[in-house]
Amino acid sequence: MIERRQRDDHDAFFHAAARSEGSDHAATGQPLSFRTVLDLVLTSQDYESALAAVAHLSLPDFGAWSVVDIIEGPDSMRRLAIIHPDPEKQELARALLTSWPPETEDPFGAPVATRTREPHVVDAVTDEMLVQVARSDENLKALRELGLGSFIVMPLMVGNVVLGAVTFVSDSTRHHYTEDDLAEAEETAALIALVIHNARLHRDTRAARDRAHRAAEEATRQHRDLERVTEVQSRLIQGFSHDLKNPLGAALGYSDLLVNGLKGDLQPEQKASVRRISASIESALDLIDELVDYASKRMEKMDIRPGPTDVQEITREIAEEYQAQVEGKGLELRVDTTARLPPIWSDRIRIRQVLGNLLSNAVKYTENGRIEVRTERHQTGATPDGGEAVAIHVSDTGIGIPGDKQELIFQEFARLAPDATQGAGLGLSISRSMANALGGEITVESAEGDGSTFTLWLPLLPVREEDRGP
Repeated sequence: MIERRQRDDHDAFFHAAARSEGSDHAATGQPLSFRTVLDLVLTSQDYESALAAVAHLSLPDFGAWSVVDIIEGPDSMRRLAIIHPDPEKQELARALLTSWPPETEDPFGAPVATRTREPHVVDAVTDEMLVQVARSDENLKALRELGLGSFIVMPLMVGNVVLGAVTFVSDSTRHHYTEDDLAEAEETAALIALVIHNARLHRDTRAARDRAHRAAEEATRQHRDLERVTEVQSRLIQGFSHDLKNPLGAALGYSDLLVNGLKGDLQPEQKASVRRISASIESALDLIDELVDYASKRMEKMDIRPGPTDVQEITREIAEEYQAQVEGKGLELRVDTTARLPPIWSDRIRIRQVLGNLLSNAVKYTENGRIEVRTERHQTGATPDGGEAVAIHVSDTGIGIPGDKQELIFQEFARLAPDATQGAGLGLSISRSMANALGGEITVESAEGDGSTFTLWLPLLPVREEDRGP
């Protein structure tokens, strides 16, 4: 198939060149003008066609016929063309093209020139030489019929790169080549090498562009598939969570009835057991809420409902809600909301969720000491725009976080303690996503064994007068 393609490329090029020259060269098989061939070679967009056309550049006035060989691998050469100006002998040349491939160990010719990177001249080709390089009796017969008087072999080089070799062959009736013919042969070889180099660059560029196009299409397809899978997973999580929260909510309601004595008085031990049941149900509901937020995050549909928000009020509320848990572990809770902060335009529910998660983690990972919550105003903050910000710091005297894990903890399903049994490892990941959705950020400062400070940064967006309401 490749050999047929080469032959077709030769014919197509030769006829196209003849038509462009407005002559009957295609019918006679006579060499085309050098300028016509060069113009067509330089405008060729197809690698194989350009290579086929290169052969026609190898017929200078001093040559009867020529051979072009190109290197295509460490130990591989391809006979690109054998061109003869005599139409009858061109048929012999065409037959040799497919049956007389170059061998890297040939004693003379193109293999020698590519190995030595030097031109060489054989001023008289003997019959013994033909016997040495012929691959078969048919080859030998064709070579004898073509007629070989002498030949010049020029390596085809661009810089220090050897691309192949061109051989100029005189027939037995013409003068034999001498060293004086090398200059013209060298000029032609340099042009052939340049054309081959440019053709390869064009081929490689087009191949790289095609690969990039295919890679982009594949990436787009994979992205679409991932989006579909993510949406299905997220909808399943949301649907399952909704169905699960209903019975758990009912169970929590009945436990409250029991604790409050609305179904009869309970013994202290019974009441304590029911409270533990309620706490477990609440933990399960919190986990479900995390999963729902996780699903919303993956679908990039996290619901944000901004409005006038008093950050200090929210901070005090959340601290009060966690007061019992903090004291239950024998810890001290300090709250400082004395900084003067104006109301900001944000989502109070999402801020409560983030602060609740930060305080819950502080209680979980602190065994002794205290937890501090503090608000302040910064001229520049860790928000994406770097502008004025409100900062809410949650500090503890807990186990601290090693430096190499301080970003890891914000990844999905990451846990600081490998043996942790509570939560799904989604809290900080979801909290950072919520902070980002609010135009803010969460940062951490910590040292192993020396506590941690998590800071929720929120852009200080003043509440417009028309948004304050009645």
